[in-house]
Amino acid sequence: MGKGLGMRAYLDDLRAEFRGPRALLIWAGLTVLLAVGGPLGTLQSCDFEHRVLFWALVVMGMISLSAIMMDMMGRLSGDAPRKRDLIIAAAVVALVLTVPIRALAAGATEVSIEIVTSRTSETLAFLFLTALALSSVRHLELSPKETITLPQAAEDVSDLPRVVARLEPHLQGGLLSLTGRDHYVDVRTTAGTGAILMRFSDAMAEVAPVEGAQIHRSHWVAWAAIDGVERDGNKFYVVTGDQRLPVSRSFRGALAARGLL
Repeated sequence: MGKGLGMRAYLDDLRAEFRGPRALLIWAGLTVLLAVGGPLGTLQSCDFEHRVLFWALVVMGMISLSAIMMDMMGRLSGDAPRKRDLIIAAAVVALVLTVPIRALAAGATEVSIEIVTSRTSETLAFLFLTALALSSVRHLELSPKETITLPQAAEDVSDLPRVVARLEPHLQGGLLSLTGRDHYVDVRTTAGTGAILMRFSDAMAEVAPVEGAQIHRSHWVAWAAIDGVERDGNKFYVVTGDQRLPVSRSFRGALAARGLL
C-alpha cells in the first residue's frame, strides 16, 4: 500500500511538472536549442526533424528525472534542496541517462559495448552540466519565499494549527489561506506568508481548529478570512485581503452551503 502511494506521488509529480507553462517553455526551448546545435554527434548523423524528436525525448527524460531527484532530496533533508543536492541530482541524472542516450543517438536497438564506451565521457559531462542547469532553475523557483506584513501579537503555539506551527515564529498568526505551489505550500497568516515543503493535501489536514474549505485544487481558505465572492462570467473568485483566489466548479458546493454563492 505504501509503495503504491509513493509511486502515485511520483507520477503526480511528473504530471505536475509538465502541466505548467514554465516547464513546457523550458522543454520546447531547450529542445530547439539542442536540435539546432546538434551536440553529441547528432548534427552529423541526423537531419533536423530527427534531431528535434531525439532531443525532445532526452530533455523530457532529464526534466522528469531531475524533478524526481530534487523531490527525493527535499524529502530526505526535510527542507528545500541545498546546493550540494543539486550536484548529486545532476550526477545521478547523468549516470542514469548516459547509456540509454548513447544507444538512442546511435540508432541502436540494443546497448552494445561500442555504444557504452564511445564518447561516454563527453556524454556524461554534457548531461551533468545540462541537468545541473535544470536543477538550479528548479531550486531557485522552489526556494521558500517569505513576505512579512504588519506585526501581530505572539500567539500560544499550542493554540495554532499544526501547519502554522511549522512556520518561522515571526510568521505564526491566524491562518488565512493555503496555496499549493509545486512541492511547497504557501501558508498565509495574519503575520505574513511563508512556504513549507509538504503536499497540499497534508497541509489541509493540519488546519484544525480553524474552519475553512478547499475552493480549488491548489487553494484552501479559512471561512473567517473571506471578504466576499466575485463573479466574472462563469468564473467565481474568493476575495480575502489582497488575494483573489479562483473557485473550481467542483468546490462551489461548500461556498453555496454557507450562502456565499
